[in-house]
Amino acid sequence: MTATISAQPTGMATAFNPSALSDILMQQLAVLSLIDWLALAVFFFFWVGYTYYAQSQIGVRPCLAGEMRLQRALWMKSLLQRENRISDVSIIANVERYVMFYTSTSVLVLAGLLAALTNSDGISDLAKQIPLLAHNSPFEWTMKILLAMGIFVYVFFKLTWSIREYGFASVLIGSAPLVTDKDSDKARADFAKGMAHLLDRASTDFNASIRAYYFAMTIIVWMFSPVLFMVASWLVVGILYRREFSSDSLAALVELRGQVLET
Repeated sequence: MTATISAQPTGMATAFNPSALSDILMQQLAVLSLIDWLALAVFFFFWVGYTYYAQSQIGVRPCLAGEMRLQRALWMKSLLQRENRISDVSIIANVERYVMFYTSTSVLVLAGLLAALTNSDGISDLAKQIPLLAHNSPFEWTMKILLAMGIFVYVFFKLTWSIREYGFASVLIGSAPLVTDKDSDKARADFAKGMAHLLDRASTDFNASIRAYYFAMTIIVWMFSPVLFMVASWLVVGILYRREFSSDSLAALVELRGQVLET
């Protein structure tokens, strides 16, 4: 009798086991201490919470975003009263230029973080030789680098969208009704309002990316201590609040608004 022999082919890939992968991930995440998770939660609470608060205060109390929104509305009304719009296009081009600077900087930062991510073991060994740095495992370094990368990816998309919005505004300036055109006052007012709103959206996206830059800096402090990470997040909120709601620049804009309304 001939025996039938069945053998599994060598080199066959092992079946994917989602449960085992989940267990490995949970074990790795457990490396982060409770204070680290708390610091991370505080970080996102301050970042998201302050962003929502700053946006909700526009039109409620004096702030940089609200004052600049008013100035953009006045700018667009003034634009429709001029035949020559070269200066207006130049202003938008100048704004686009420094938005592009931040965009290119975010790409360079991402490249550096990617290089660090590929050498998390080496960074962990090097950090152990620095007394003030917390003794993080390679996985902890990887988590912190990934968080920073996630923030700068968000920054990149916000900035590139802001650039596109400023580009849209440049096109609209080219299509703006001329002084000699026989458009109704309402049509001109609607056009100016739409233009101001588009510029406001571009500025809002740019401001969101700058805030993200500020908060990303606090991750550096996390490498020393999760408690200092929370303190740094709180300090960033304080710095942003003072600049947006209690700075000399805001006082100058409010004074200027009062002079404009009086005329």
